[in-house]
Amino acid sequence: MSPSASSPDKILLAPPILLVGHRGVGKSTLGRLAASQLGRPFFDLDDVIAEQSGTTIADLVARDIESFRTTEARTARTLVEHHNAPIIASGAGLNAFPPGAIIVWIHRDGWQPTVATSARPRVRPELSLDDEHRWMIDTREPRWREAAHLKLNIPRTRSVDRAADDLATLINWVSQVPHSPLAPLTTLVPLTPDDLSRALHDRALLGLGRVEVRSDRFPTLPAPTDLLDLNQHPTELLLSLRHPEPRWLLNIPRVAAWDIDLRFLTNTLHSADALRPHLPPTIILSAHPDRPAPTDLDALLDAAAALATALAIDPERITLKYAPQAPDAASILAALNTRATFDAGPHPFAIIPQGPRAAWTRHLLAATNHLHYLPTGLAERNPTHPSALDLQNFLPALTSPTPTRFDALIGDPVAQSQGDLWHRRAALRYESHSDEQHLGYLKVPTPADDLPASLSLLHHLNIRGISVTSPLKRHVAHHIGASAEALNTLRRTPDGWIGTDTDHVGMRASLQALIDAGITPGPTLIFGQGGVSPALLHALEDSNFQLIAHLSARAGWKSAPDNLPPLSLIINAAASFALKAPGSPPPAQAWLDLHYANVQPPPSGHVHLGGDTFFDAQALAQRIFWRS
Repeated sequence: MSPSASSPDKILLAPPILLVGHRGVGKSTLGRLAASQLGRPFFDLDDVIAEQSGTTIADLVARDIESFRTTEARTARTLVEHHNAPIIASGAGLNAFPPGAIIVWIHRDGWQPTVATSARPRVRPELSLDDEHRWMIDTREPRWREAAHLKLNIPRTRSVDRAADDLATLINWVSQVPHSPLAPLTTLVPLTPDDLSRALHDRALLGLGRVEVRSDRFPTLPAPTDLLDLNQHPTELLLSLRHPEPRWLLNIPRVAAWDIDLRFLTNTLHSADALRPHLPPTIILSAHPDRPAPTDLDALLDAAAALATALAIDPERITLKYAPQAPDAASILAALNTRATFDAGPHPFAIIPQGPRAAWTRHLLAATNHLHYLPTGLAERNPTHPSALDLQNFLPALTSPTPTRFDALIGDPVAQSQGDLWHRRAALRYESHSDEQHLGYLKVPTPADDLPASLSLLHHLNIRGISVTSPLKRHVAHHIGASAEALNTLRRTPDGWIGTDTDHVGMRASLQALIDAGITPGPTLIFGQGGVSPALLHALEDSNFQLIAHLSARAGWKSAPDNLPPLSLIINAAASFALKAPGSPPPAQAWLDLHYANVQPPPSGHVHLGGDTFFDAQALAQRIFWRS
């Protein structure tokens, strides 16, 4: 059975956006540019307050900082309540966030020097600058981490226009959530009792379906009056039975749904007479086995029949949730292969493989599952949570139309990859085919020892193309029998995979950008072995940059040969470790980072280019290869 959801009675407007983050990260600049792209009103909170008060922010802070904070919070709330879909750039010290706004935390590498150069007075002038930076991180970032719905990480070398594009993409995605056909099928999961109020608020803000309350996390439920005090209604709750006392489900009447764990079916059947007068519109019967097994399906279907009989309801009223642990590609495939059995039955269903290796299947199954679950807030709030999936990661599935065809990224790890943004950017900017623009992008964690099974699984799923990241490039080339030493791009064929290496395209684009910046091709040193493919080395040669040394990051800069000639270029293939390695980098005209996360400033005197040019060109080349 295919999922369906009725349209909401009220068309939800695009939600207001509140930008938070440290001073100098670009909230005002990026917010103004993104608002212009999206046709939204923009407000700089400081400018609004200064105009209304007739004085400067510096004067207001100097007079009475607590009074200023009160004014700041009140003004932010007024802007949210009285303007249609505004984007608001807040001050870094805003300590009370307006309800009704999506909070986007902007983090930019290298923001710290702006504390000393800003026109606004320092908050803790009695501290050294380094101590004030630490104080700001320790006191403000926990607040943003707790409150934010989305986070935009901006590497040090990213251009303002590019960062504004990324912000506009996130805002555009989240603005589609209330109108998504998946929104009413999506449940927010508060991981602690303290999260319940936040989850109820976010459910209403985003137009999502329900908030889950599990008996193992909420042994004592809040009274309905407490929920009403939050301007919510019990019918937004999904009560999940995760202990052997079914009468717990009766603590709050008129909820939206019950989820009964298969382990406690016998207890539930014994309590059927007490439960029957209070049944919610939806009953979910869920199974959470350690691994997928064929016997699971028979047990779940038999249990659903018994439950329908005991509760005197139609079988179609029971939704089946099959959520086995899936630690590898073989178990993921086994879980996905249960769909044919569920399709043949009378029940709506959701297949939700569990574990960090399987989080990507939530995107794959978004268009067919009747249930979707997201933890409340950013995934980094809950680093021990088994899934990296949060609202931000699930946003592409909540766009319209929901993707049903996919490309994929494989590697280990892949959770922090921005590949979905790179490829969406390439599709929107360079591809006119509407179906290309709506392809999904799966981030598939793939240890080297599970590579053959993972490639077989992705082929079985009709994945169009695969982007391969370290450390799998050479493994992939060997596995598919390619003549090349390393491959970073695969295209599906009826018989398997064929590959190419688009690193040379990204490298040529980066080298050309350096030449355009005035760098003369000449002697080049590469630091770090990881991710440096033969295609990259060929691109150097083609662009007249001569490789004279390739240093191991483990050996450090001390391993550089004596009497190096003056260098045109240092290529850092070791990420942030390069500036921590033993020894010191030699002088060079330019420094090229082949990464985009945690980019550090190179030694002074270098023209600095980050990975944006490289990965932009590479993503476009991959999509051309996948289409060919």
